[in-house]
Amino acid sequence: MNLGSRKLGSRYEPGSDTVFLFGKGKVSDSEAIGDLVLHYSSDGIVLGVEFLNATLTLAPLLVRPPAWMMDGKSRVTRKALGRILGADATVLSVGSFLVLVLRLNVSGEAEPVEAKFNVPLLFASDLAVAKAVA
Repeated sequence: MNLGSRKLGSRYEPGSDTVFLFGKGKVSDSEAIGDLVLHYSSDGIVLGVEFLNATLTLAPLLVRPPAWMMDGKSRVTRKALGRILGADATVLSVGSFLVLVLRLNVSGEAEPVEAKFNVPLLFASDLAVAKAVA
């Protein structure tokens, strides 16, 4: 089930190796899942995604990234992270997981670079929270 899509802006901070993907609205709550942080509005809408240690965190989530973006198989280059212009984010409900699909718009690439990650649904209310992207 597709729970909706939204466009997100992007910012990379090389000093902290953090990528911020953000939409519009006021963040009232955040949930950390390892080095991934989801930011929500008071309505439970996902307003942003933060990747801590982005060079390592994003690498396993990328689906067939261009070779120039990678430093080996386990690390995205800082240059590539700095060239992310934004993303189209889609949330899907698949079984007991929410799947966040990010189509990263990268300067110099004709097609978006896709990243996917699964978030387990621990509570029925998580499904309502995911509708933030809708």
